[in-house]
Amino acid sequence: MTNKIEGLIYETAETLDEAATVYEAAELMAEGNLGFVLVTRREKIIGLFTERDMINRVIGLRRDPGETLLGDICTRNLVSINADASCENAIKMMGANKCRRLLVYRNDIFQGLVSLPQVAQAMATGGRSDLAVNLVFAASLSVIIGAIILLTSHLPDVMNLAEKTM
Repeated sequence: MTNKIEGLIYETAETLDEAATVYEAAELMAEGNLGFVLVTRREKIIGLFTERDMINRVIGLRRDPGETLLGDICTRNLVSINADASCENAIKMMGANKCRRLLVYRNDIFQGLVSLPQVAQAMATGGRSDLAVNLVFAASLSVIIGAIILLTSHLPDVMNLAEKTM
């Protein structure tokens, strides 16, 4: 079965208008512990501003974050994918377009984003949930604890046997 990306979508992504400053974006990103914000014009997504953009296009070029507008430095020409696409297709699109995030749409309605680490993790686990891994771990731990309790409860008998044989 092919993993679909629709279960991996960041459903909530912060947005700022293109007229907002890099400083405003940095504040929002810091407050929300975010790695990116979507940049909009008249409520339509026109770009993406990431931590990498801040380093390469603002700080590295010694631009003033309080004067630099998001619309002037955000990443444009964003790549999008349909919500029912497979993880394999998402990885191929990211590779072909040299990007780490894809906008996800369903019937031309924005659903959110998916990121390279999310998609890679889903592919690596074969779609298994953390619940399955946790259940196997819990079962293994229960067996180990049971064995320790059983051995501990018979420890006096083992000690008596050891004394008799010596």
